[in-house]
Amino acid sequence: MPFDPISWAAGFVLTNAAKKGLDLVFTADLRSTLEKEIEEWSETLPAYAHPATLFSVVDSAPHDEHPPALVRVRDQILDLEIPSREEWAGAFIEQWRSIGERLGTQAQPFFHLDEAQAWPYLIDLAARVRAKCSQDPKFALPHIVNELDRSGALALRRVGSAVPHGITLMRACHPR
Repeated sequence: MPFDPISWAAGFVLTNAAKKGLDLVFTADLRSTLEKEIEEWSETLPAYAHPATLFSVVDSAPHDEHPPALVRVRDQILDLEIPSREEWAGAFIEQWRSIGERLGTQAQPFFHLDEAQAWPYLIDLAARVRAKCSQDPKFALPHIVNELDRSGALALRRVGSAVPHGITLMRACHPR
């Protein structure tokens, strides 16, 4: 059964144009890579959980009704930014709690662990997901450009104009 942490994090029905745009960045290769990584992760768990279970509910509720960590991850993904390990972990723990509460005794054994037992595995999953996203050129490149832009390293200037931090594109690419 295919599962998709990108769709889970994005979490709502996109317009056809927005979906096509997101599909350009979040390619089938990235989705497949994440699926394999999550399957490998699930094999390390101390109690059974099917790898897709954590991503089984793609919520279409209004933005302000979502758990806060998932909202942060969702906003970053839609801004083509790679969430940090901590941000992914926060979203995963919210989802883990939600599944355990929603399914109760019907939940798979992993969702019955004490939170302190589950937390290291969810942090590991977060690190794995972040690493795979960071290694994907179509997702990582926009993230890198956003970070450089935020830092001022990509500041372009007209001849003779002042540039924040005194950096030009050429100097950012070819430091002295």
